[in-house]
Amino acid sequence: MPEGVNAPSLPATILDALADAVVEVDARWRIRYVNPGAAAVFKRDELVGRDLWDVLPQLDTTPFAALCRKAMTGRSSERIEMQYASLGSSFEARIFPDSEDGLVIIFHDITDRVAAERAHAETRALLDAVMYFSTSLIYAKDPEGRFTLVNPMLEELLGFPPGSLVGKSDHDIFPPEIADPFRENDRLVLRERRPLTIEEQILVDGQLRTNLSVKFPLQHADGSVFGTAGVSTDITERVRHQQETTLLAEVGLKLSETLDWDASLSAIVNVVAERFADYCLLDILADGGMRRQAVAARDASRLPTLRETMDFTPDLSVDTPFTRALKSGKTERVVDPDEAWRDSIARSPEHRAIIGALSPRSVLMVPLVARGRALGLLEIISSTRRFDARDQETAEELGRICALALDNRRATELLRHEGSLRELFMAVLAHDLRNPLNAIQLGASALAGRQDQADAVSRVAQRIVSSAERMGKLIEQVLDLTRARAMGGIPVERRPMQLAPLVEAVVDEVRAAHPTRAIDVVVRGDCSGTWDPDRLAQAVSNLVGNAVTHGTAGTPVRVELVGGTDVELSVHNESAPIAPETLATLFDPFRRGERSSQAAPRGLGLGLYITDQIVQAHGGSIVAESDAAGTRFRVTLPR
Repeated sequence: MPEGVNAPSLPATILDALADAVVEVDARWRIRYVNPGAAAVFKRDELVGRDLWDVLPQLDTTPFAALCRKAMTGRSSERIEMQYASLGSSFEARIFPDSEDGLVIIFHDITDRVAAERAHAETRALLDAVMYFSTSLIYAKDPEGRFTLVNPMLEELLGFPPGSLVGKSDHDIFPPEIADPFRENDRLVLRERRPLTIEEQILVDGQLRTNLSVKFPLQHADGSVFGTAGVSTDITERVRHQQETTLLAEVGLKLSETLDWDASLSAIVNVVAERFADYCLLDILADGGMRRQAVAARDASRLPTLRETMDFTPDLSVDTPFTRALKSGKTERVVDPDEAWRDSIARSPEHRAIIGALSPRSVLMVPLVARGRALGLLEIISSTRRFDARDQETAEELGRICALALDNRRATELLRHEGSLRELFMAVLAHDLRNPLNAIQLGASALAGRQDQADAVSRVAQRIVSSAERMGKLIEQVLDLTRARAMGGIPVERRPMQLAPLVEAVVDEVRAAHPTRAIDVVVRGDCSGTWDPDRLAQAVSNLVGNAVTHGTAGTPVRVELVGGTDVELSVHNESAPIAPETLATLFDPFRRGERSSQAAPRGLGLGLYITDQIVQAHGGSIVAESDAAGTRFRVTLPR
């Protein structure tokens, strides 16, 4: 309101329409005019004629009152923002001298604006705190990829002084192999105008680390994009844990898939090179020296060069890191090997040239020790990264697995010379593997049940659980074979029982494992007797599982149980007839069918042999019949 204008002189319609409170006072601070807005704000109908400071006692000693008195005395215009506690509101007060000797005061309610400003300030303070104290990397870039904002953590991580990253691009900081993916991800966010969550590699102190980055576009109110922002969290340890778990699970699978130890060792070396390093070599002690058993390279194009080392195994008569690892039984870890180190392990100029071509940046030499005896050396080489103490722990776990395989291979060779390879070796193997296999199975089961793992890790863990269960069954079969050979038959513990419920229960288990196969059960007559329920369950499971495995896909398996003088169990599957010469040896140990409708893993060929031994232990008999209609196994059990 201009100076020298009385509020009442303005058109009443204007004053009445104002939401602001308008108050005019005379030189003695008596109110001589209020508009409806003032009555509403101060919640009083009778204001005219009253002293302003009686109406607003809480403001009498405030800066507002001081400015009013200044305006009254100096005939000046003043402005102030204040809070009126009794009303719970904030106001902007504009004070004008009127045309007489008083003042006109306009109170404009700014409560909402003050609240918004306070909320904005609090939000800004929160964002500043997050930026300053967050352990994540927070940053913003313009459309050209130059940093416009970075938090202290990013500056500290990369070793830049405060503020010096602003204006730089990723290509000013990182090598192209790191910067190019960063820039491409930023372009994708700008192009598609949507957030992007992605794992990115960042180079810190010469080491690659993995960040989980969330990048999103920065947009003006009109929707136009003026840059990108991102938050990157270091997940290196989580990724590393997943990789280690996957590696050990994969190695466990390779070990459990076959009893061919040479094949297992080669498979393990390949997995190590592919998932853990760039190169892997396995040397074993043989005939007083070292023999290179297997080599593998992550990059297949490097494999011919690596194979040239087959004739350059470590010389045990020379003091080298390899021989020191073997003698001490402790892993040797070398990071950034210098020329002198490379010269010290070279067997010849040709070998030195091969070492140079492989460009080792770090090397782990892991002694393979079992039962206190050195068996060989696992050499793990990376040409791209530096192995640390945690890598060494993982490598030593791999070494223990390889040592186990080597030890069992050595046992195999010894037993072959003694002429009782299958029975005795498998018994030793079962005894030696039962505890570590249980540990693998328990650990993998716990891992598969965890909720914070990636889906890929859980699937691998479940696969090793299944493989361990299968290997456990093989071990039990071997122990049964040993008992049958050593004790003249499998021991049984008889007690009165009903056979029909046991057969139904076993069939249900097989159905659960093979949900697409129909298995029909027919029971007639009294099927009670005195038998060993656990052993009969084992026999029934072997027969029904064998029928499912070797029967024609999509055809039913029929199980019949008939009670008479004795109890007869028959299991029938549809399939091509078994050759007579094969039929005659079905119950011999280590016999395996030549056909299978399933892609199931091959067993040891002990199932039917053990079934026959269980039946004989009960005084019964088992016969196999096969023709064009299929194959039937018929078991007779005296009560």
